[in-house]
Amino acid sequence: MQVEISKVTLALFTLLSSNAFSGQEISYLGLGGTIKSGLYVYGQSEMADKMLYATRSQLNNDICILSNQYFEIRNGWENISSGGSLGASSYYPSEPVKFICPDGNKEVIIHTPDYRNQSFSPINDTWYILNNSIDFYQKMTGELPMQEKITVISHYFAGDNAQYVRQDRVGGGYEKFRNHILISDGNKSPTTNSEYIYSNGASSDIVIHELTHAYTAKPGHAFEHMDFSHNSVNAWSEHFSDIVAEYYQYKEFGQVDFVHNMDRVKCTSEQDADCRSYIRNFKDPKYRSLAEALTSEGKEDIDQFSIHTSAEILGYAFYSLIHEGIFTFDELMQVLVNAEKNHWKPSADSDIYYFTRGLLNSAISLGYEDKVPYMIDIYTQTGFLE
Repeated sequence: MQVEISKVTLALFTLLSSNAFSGQEISYLGLGGTIKSGLYVYGQSEMADKMLYATRSQLNNDICILSNQYFEIRNGWENISSGGSLGASSYYPSEPVKFICPDGNKEVIIHTPDYRNQSFSPINDTWYILNNSIDFYQKMTGELPMQEKITVISHYFAGDNAQYVRQDRVGGGYEKFRNHILISDGNKSPTTNSEYIYSNGASSDIVIHELTHAYTAKPGHAFEHMDFSHNSVNAWSEHFSDIVAEYYQYKEFGQVDFVHNMDRVKCTSEQDADCRSYIRNFKDPKYRSLAEALTSEGKEDIDQFSIHTSAEILGYAFYSLIHEGIFTFDELMQVLVNAEKNHWKPSADSDIYYFTRGLLNSAISLGYEDKVPYMIDIYTQTGFLE
């Protein structure tokens, strides 16, 4: 089944070239708000009026595609309109997202929406975040976030899942998705049965988080190789992606909530049970130390935790260093990025304390020796330093 394409007068488009058939790219404005009228509408109000760029197809100048040298988006709804989510090995979208190029008459292109689980995934949000991230990563790290072009498949899962599929990922039907980011439709409240969570694609927390996994998996980076049997170590990979996503929010919008995933949760309170199951709150975590988590959950070993449990505690330690005035966010981010690039060279024998020691060495190398005792105190309290 082909996705239907329609035109409605909702947003202003402009051509980058005065000649409509000679320009490589077309620019257009997004529309803010939580409108569920189609894919090509922004889902987040804070992204209203952001400039987007689509590329003219080399095969047909009337067609625009969401593909460039860095990213490409393919639509998991391309060939299905009802039923459950797509299985990992059952389908691969045949082409990048495409639509009729705008002609400058205040048109916005909308796909007929799919109602499989009454959710939506504004592709414009995803496309803006992805392309805006290039400058963000270059300023933060001096590098691109990826080794090679990344394909994103939107609407791939039903529910709240999202993942970057590593180059070394094998089995489970994921082989053809290596170096892909797979994002889901969204989710509904399990208690009210009404949608309250944006798709992962509408959230900078999620998009930047998954893209950062691609960054840390690049050759020479800390998590180029992963031993997935040690959740305590993998938690540091998750933590790094969490914090980079929060930092993107801080640099893009001038403020940060330190609640991972809160930018896609539609509920009035962080304490709402439905909300709490989808966020990692670094300001007020479920557990403030590994010891507390072990006791509360009746575990014998921290490798028995979900990586998200340990990552939330790590996020709390990071937040505490900023909240207590030890570091500014910019300073501590400099320490973290430097640690990942120059001080984290894990081996099969590395433990959770290895990464903390690397963080301390990073701080010393950057001239923050006076702050190291405070770091030691906080990471000891949380259980990430002996």
